[in-house]
Amino acid sequence: MLDKDAMVWSAPEDQRDGRPLVVLLHGRYGTEHDMTQFFPALPADAVAVSLRGPVPWGDRWAWAPEWTADGAAAHQIRAVVDELLAWVTGLRGFGSISLVGFSQGGATSLLMLQAAPRQFAAVVQLCGFMAPEMAGPDDELRAVRPPVLNIRCGQDTAIPADLADYTSAWLRARTTLTELAFEELGHAITPELIAATADYLR
Repeated sequence: MLDKDAMVWSAPEDQRDGRPLVVLLHGRYGTEHDMTQFFPALPADAVAVSLRGPVPWGDRWAWAPEWTADGAAAHQIRAVVDELLAWVTGLRGFGSISLVGFSQGGATSLLMLQAAPRQFAAVVQLCGFMAPEMAGPDDELRAVRPPVLNIRCGQDTAIPADLADYTSAWLRARTTLTELAFEELGHAITPELIAATADYLR
């Protein structure tokens, strides 16, 4: 269950109206505070909110449980996506809505985009993935071809290279894709990723 009390906003409620919204999704074994480091770098007119994944993972959180061959995690992450989209649909007063997701949060952001491609101004996917068992109907996504920034890191040992390749190809066929590669970086949020995200959203 999405915990609205755990959401961290970059601006108080009376300062959000009419501004573009950036929704931030942390990775597996993360918290809502992990992504607040993006707040100072984002465009000055934007307001951001960092969410907490609903699945307990030790003393932290995730968007889905461990991936298994039977596809159970893919089914559960779709249920989370439905809840996230219901929350987004209920938002009022923002000029636009963009998504930024790291790792499993990146996967979640791509599923949100697949399900509602007209809902989002842009998506930034950082060291995440789209797995074949996650993919669903995408005729509308292919028609809209929304803008996506996909960032890959050459020293990323968490996302297998073949899965990263599949993700790039999947995005290239369905979105207006900008792709960046940082060969020297691993699976982590770094100043380089934050700066690239901010530049893309300006």
